[in-house]
Parts: sequence; C-alpha cells; structure tokens
Amino acid sequence: MAPKKKKPSHVMRAIRVMTHHKSMFRWLNILDPIYWFAYMLSASILDFPLRESEIEFVHDNIIKHRKVLWCNLIMAMLVAKGLTGLSIVQVDTLIGSLVAPAFITGGAWFAITFGGVPKRLLPLAIDITFWMFAAFTVSLTTMFVGLCFVLPPLVLVVFGFILFAILVSAVRYDNVDGLKIGLDEALLMHSLTHINYLSEKQGAEIVVDPSKLSINKRELDYQEDV
Repeated sequence: MAPKKKKPSHVMRAIRVMTHHKSMFRWLNILDPIYWFAYMLSASILDFPLRESEIEFVHDNIIKHRKVLWCNLIMAMLVAKGLTGLSIVQVDTLIGSLVAPAFITGGAWFAITFGGVPKRLLPLAIDITFWMFAAFTVSLTTMFVGLCFVLPPLVLVVFGFILFAILVSAVRYDNVDGLKIGLDEALLMHSLTHINYLSEKQGAEIVVDPSKLSINKRELDYQEDV
C-alpha cells in the first residue's frame, strides 16, 4: 500500500499562489496582514486539485478580497469616528438606512454567477464583483459599527460572529462560483457543434432560430479554428 501523499503546508501553498501574481511587487503581500487574512478565507479551496489557470484566478480573487477588506477597515474607522457623540436615535437612523443596500447587494452577490460570463471578460467580471462585494460588506460593517454604540458587548459577540460567517461564506462562494467562468458559453459551443455534426454528418434536418442564440456561425468557426 502506497503511503499517503503529504499535503503542502499553508505557507507553501500561499507561496505557490503568490508566484502566479504577475506584479513585480507580489512579494510585498508577505508584509500585508490583510492579505494573509484574505488568503486564509480562501485557503480551503486550495485543498482541492486545481489547474494552473484556476490557481491564478483564486489569487486574483484573493487580491480582490484584500482590497475589499482594506476598504472595510478604513470605512469602519471613519464611521466610528463620525458616530462618536451622536444620539441613539441618529445611530438607529443610520442602521436603518443601510438595510436596503445591504439586502440588495447581498442578494445579488449570491444570485449572480460567473458561469454566464464569457471567459474573455473575466477581468471585467472581477472588477464588477469587487465593487458589488465592497458595497455589500461595507454596508454590513457600517451597521455593525453602529450597533457597537447601541448594544451591550455580549450581544455584539453574536452579531460579530454573524458578520464573520457572512464574510467567510461570501468569499468561498465567490471562489467556487468563479471557477465556472465561461460555462454557459462552453455549453452553447458544445450544442452548436453537435447541431452542426448532426446536420452535416448525419443528414438530420435541424431548424435553429439564430436570433435566440448569443453566438453566430462566424464566432463558432473562429472558436473551432482556435
């Protein structure tokens, strides 16, 4: 019986992930504690066998999450400073006003999928999800800071755990869903190729309405040539 292959440590996996970053300043991530926190949130997906392109995507996502976490930290300090001296009624007004953006962006975050995005538009998809994730988490963080001025410490522990659980689930969902990038496009290409095969090789008469397809014959021929 062959011995089990030992899994690499988190440090070795982190170094492997960082080497995929194209920036000449990639090693500065070692000095950023927020980067390591973002990495630990995504570390579980690295336990699975991933292709090189998937590892590169995970690292791009870690960089995105790091930026969002820095935004949350800075905004939390500004909110804490701004709420100092305000009445409970004013703090309640702030918390209530953030329910709508948190609900809308949070619902959209878990509803949208990378599967419907063409692979060539991945950088744009990462940029869009950065702004959406920032709006969602900053809304929650601001609400939590406001609760710190209203609720007793023991209750804040519960809300702090809820906020952390949302953050972990949102980050890991983002990573897992991101690996489906271009899935719909791939399925469409497979379907069109199969239709062409049936019509050209098998003599089957298949009528397809081109207006209902998001890709035309010219694009199909181009993809086949590539």
